[in-house]
Amino acid sequence: MRIAIYNPATMAFNVATPEEHPLGGMASCMCYLARALAGRGHQVTLISMLPPGTPQMLMGIEHLSTAPVLADAINFFRAKDYDAVIAVNYPDIASYVAMGSPKSFNVAWLHIYPDQPALAPLNATQGWLDAAVCVSATLRDAFHLRIPVVAIDNAESAHQRSAVLIHLVANGEQSGALAPMLERAAAELEREAERRLTWVAALLQPALIVLMGAIVLVLVLAVMLPIVTMNQLIR
Repeated sequence: MRIAIYNPATMAFNVATPEEHPLGGMASCMCYLARALAGRGHQVTLISMLPPGTPQMLMGIEHLSTAPVLADAINFFRAKDYDAVIAVNYPDIASYVAMGSPKSFNVAWLHIYPDQPALAPLNATQGWLDAAVCVSATLRDAFHLRIPVVAIDNAESAHQRSAVLIHLVANGEQSGALAPMLERAAAELEREAERRLTWVAALLQPALIVLMGAIVLVLVLAVMLPIVTMNQLIR
């Protein structure tokens, strides 16, 4: 798929920035999403304000500046004809995407609450959108839209997530050593998965023994009851 991630914010970054210096959570999400999609074989374009010297292709992802896109947005999206366009906190672009490339799946990725000025046009422009995506169920419930609104994560699972993992990722972003921290986080998640599997196995073993006993009991009763009944009839 050909996927564009559109970011209207004034912070300049590219997909390599999280490893170079601290970056905000929303911008980091865009970088990691773009890299993950590209890793799965998709053709990804990041449209954002870019640091000076950013090459057009970086880590397998096309980088385009927002200025030329906004100068003629309809013709830009008509020429590119993306399969999907993900606009981050900028619902205004939805109409340009829909008019330029009607077949594109038009998504608003919402990181802020609906009372923020940036989302003021959302109610008026939601008719151009195919769906909206929120970072949590709490945020999703704050929106009352006619289009499907999906939550990436829910507040309960976010609350239960390992505090160690969050701490590692935060330190990695602040120190510029995110890759080693992510490796440590992956190891921690693997250990947690192993612990849960061990716990599930410990519960399943006695449950299976009880189940097998019940099956054997049913078989014994199925054999013995007719014999007992016949003996009583003979007597």
